[in-house]
Amino acid sequence: MVNAFGLRATSDPMHWQLTLADENITPGGALQGGIGMGIAVDALESVTGRQAIWSTAQYLSYAEPPGEVDIKLSLEVVGHRITQARATLHLGKTEVLTTLVALGSRDFEVEGTPVQKPIAQPVEQCRSQDMVRDDMASMFDKMSMVVSKGRTRDEITEVRGDGNSIFYVRIADGPRLINASDIAAVGDTMPMAYGDAFGATVNGNSIDNTVRYGGRCVTEWVMMDCHVFDLRRGFAHGLAHMWGDDGTYLGTASQSTIMRHISPEGGLLRTAPRRPAN
Repeated sequence: MVNAFGLRATSDPMHWQLTLADENITPGGALQGGIGMGIAVDALESVTGRQAIWSTAQYLSYAEPPGEVDIKLSLEVVGHRITQARATLHLGKTEVLTTLVALGSRDFEVEGTPVQKPIAQPVEQCRSQDMVRDDMASMFDKMSMVVSKGRTRDEITEVRGDGNSIFYVRIADGPRLINASDIAAVGDTMPMAYGDAFGATVNGNSIDNTVRYGGRCVTEWVMMDCHVFDLRRGFAHGLAHMWGDDGTYLGTASQSTIMRHISPEGGLLRTAPRRPAN
């Protein structure tokens, strides 16, 4: 199993670990939530031999380097075709997130993807969205983003968009066969669409992430077809359909987000200090 974010097994198949490092933290300096959920799904796929159908995660605390994250797996129900599982991530004594996952496959004679990949500019004709910070390293040192529909951060004015943005995210070390953690990590970039939708330099911290997984393919870029639904009381909701280079539907990511303004350095401005992990 290829994992671009540093996930590693231990002698106990139900206990995995991750060192907090540049390749798995956001420009805000903490473990990206999508990566946290995704590595748990990768571990469960490895243990069960089954592919993820759906996963959801609730975020309880930030995980900032340095530190070792412990991932504990639990197979709650193992059926003939579907496994229902749970994973928790801890940094020291502090629980960072809880993930629920369904894995499996069934023989069924009807298949298809009625929804179509949007027609959009190819990657080479898109505008670059700079995600790299001069003052610190992050996951975006290995990943990159270009915008097809909507506006880059530097282009945003007070004029609001229509709630639909399309951008591409290059996966780390691509092109290669994409896996669950790649899909979850890219899916967690959906809040980049909030700025265009609301005409403001905003982004946010995920309260949750959910991914409904489609197919897998060899790809370098993932198209994010983002749809922003609502922002009120300081929280926003949206989703993104994800597509591989060859048109494979990879899944749909959705989340609710704590909205924040973006600092000049590229991080998120906070109204209160983070609660440190124990």
